Amino acid sequence: MIKEDQKVNGVISIIVPIYNVEEYLPSCLDSILGQSYHDLDILLIDDGSTDESGKICDQYAIADSRVRVFHVLNGGVSAARNLGMCHAKGEWITFVDADDLIPEDTFAKYVHTAESENVDVVMAHMRFDLNTAGTNYLIPAVPSSVCRGKENEAYIRKAILDFKLSSLGKLYRRSVLKNIRFPEGIPNYEDFVVLWQVALRCPSYSLIDHVGYIARYRPGSASRARQGLETYQKRVKSLMYVCEKMISFFGNMDSVRKDLTRFVIVEGLANKGLYVNFIDTESDEVITLTNKLWNTMRRTCIIPWYMRMLLSLRVKLIQYNINGYPIWQYAPIRVALRFM
Repeated sequence: MIKEDQKVNGVISIIVPIYNVEEYLPSCLDSILGQSYHDLDILLIDDGSTDESGKICDQYAIADSRVRVFHVLNGGVSAARNLGMCHAKGEWITFVDADDLIPEDTFAKYVHTAESENVDVVMAHMRFDLNTAGTNYLIPAVPSSVCRGKENEAYIRKAILDFKLSSLGKLYRRSVLKNIRFPEGIPNYEDFVVLWQVALRCPSYSLIDHVGYIARYRPGSASRARQGLETYQKRVKSLMYVCEKMISFFGNMDSVRKDLTRFVIVEGLANKGLYVNFIDTESDEVITLTNKLWNTMRRTCIIPWYMRMLLSLRVKLIQYNINGYPIWQYAPIRVALRFM
């Protein structure tokens, strides 16, 4: 994996998985190369692209010696990031999706904060650019602050809440990622599981009041795939994986598991958007998947008795209507979450 003694001090390794994004890739790479901080090691992982993305990568590598290109068979974003981490040279590591943008002074602010505050992770605000959909919105970090407290349950809980769901928009000291890999074969939440491990081993982090990452709307991207049975299959598989890792990492940390239980409930059984595109012939599969998820949740999650009753009823009702019920069927679960 990443060898600490091979790092180059002060250098940021930027890992960019790339798959069929020829329309967005040049502006993404320009935003990286245009950073005011110049000590960059840019790893472009061409994950089996079938459009012009691979050629674009090669052109940028010829034009700038900081760019390295790896052409590989399609293995997914996790495999691409893992490959990038194996070849990273920098003292610092960050991840960028190939259809997104990095504001000009972001890396300079990251490194300045990391060195002046002596922290291991720096994160900033993420802005979602949805111009084509008619709106923009911001996911903020908390106001600028420094947090310390390795191996303290309250600290780990706060770190997980602050890190949120994405590995993007953050700068990591190389050592906190050592021997951590993104889980391959898991369709969703792979970032979440990695951030849990970072929280467990990261003694300090800083949040800065700066828009450090711009995620752009791209029709047809994996995060915007049509919901239906295939989506539900992937979601259940991923949530079951999350549940198993939850008990593995935080078996004796009840406050952390309770927070993560809320997440699993919201993303799974209380997510009415998942139950809208099924057809009658898919009924048996939907019921089987739902019961598998519920059985895993009961074994690994911390679920109060009143929530168990509501979720158990929700699971039973799916056999009568696989496309869900009106919102009032979900409202009691949402209300109950406030009391967990």
